[in-house]
Amino acid sequence: MVDVTYNSDLHFEHTLWTSELTFWGGELKSLENRLNELISHWTDKEVLTKLEHYLDEFNLQSNIVRDIQKSIQQHEINILDHTPNGSESMDIPRVKEHLKLRHKMEAQREIYGNLKKDFFLFSSENL
Repeated sequence: MVDVTYNSDLHFEHTLWTSELTFWGGELKSLENRLNELISHWTDKEVLTKLEHYLDEFNLQSNIVRDIQKSIQQHEINILDHTPNGSESMDIPRVKEHLKLRHKMEAQREIYGNLKKDFFLFSSENL
């Protein structure tokens, strides 16, 4: 039996990822706003250094979110451009590209989750 990957399955996963990334983007904006408020109120250099570190990390994460969103959009276009008329199954190069995106999303979930956990731990201990 040959496994078949359908365009609709890839599109569905893209839709889920896009929703997740959009949520992260909004969350990151809120976190950045909160950090800017905290930075303006603190004078302790050690705390300020750590807050600025988190601000830099959240800005980096915002850029990564935009990059992944762009990759998803490009992959959607690539799928449409390389799908034979009437075919609902995907060719191997497109599936491999999708698997790379999936791995990137999974890794990013872990990185982002750990960053938030570290920030909230720091906040609860210091602010």
